[in-house]
Amino acid sequence: MSFGADIARVIPELRAAAESAMRGQYRVTRAGAEVWNPVTMQNESTPVTVFEGPGRLRSVNTQDRAGNAADQSFIESQFILSLPVDGSEGVAKDDVVECLSEPTDTALVGRKFVVTWPSAQSDATARRLPVRETL
Repeated sequence: MSFGADIARVIPELRAAAESAMRGQYRVTRAGAEVWNPVTMQNESTPVTVFEGPGRLRSVNTQDRAGNAADQSFIESQFILSLPVDGSEGVAKDDVVECLSEPTDTALVGRKFVVTWPSAQSDATARRLPVRETL
């Protein structure tokens, strides 16, 4: 057997192991088609769910970035969101991620993050997406 064949054979097992560490539940959405709302007199879009399922969120660094824009102060934190490879193929840059449940840190529930770059990798055990949270 070749090394490549050995890797291909164990990828499903490695993915299952990675997914077992994804104990939280996350929803990934993006803006849908805009529709005119005669009550508010504005175009509005309903979010479209791109992915909903298990995930794992890890901090990228220990320091947040602070700044000012348009006379508004902000703090930006960066994270890596790991999702199962299968089923999360459609997640793209600027999609919004919401933590629905996280048994290891309930303070994450309800928080929202934005995908900063799509993820693709050969032989991946998880889809690792860089995300940011701006407060």
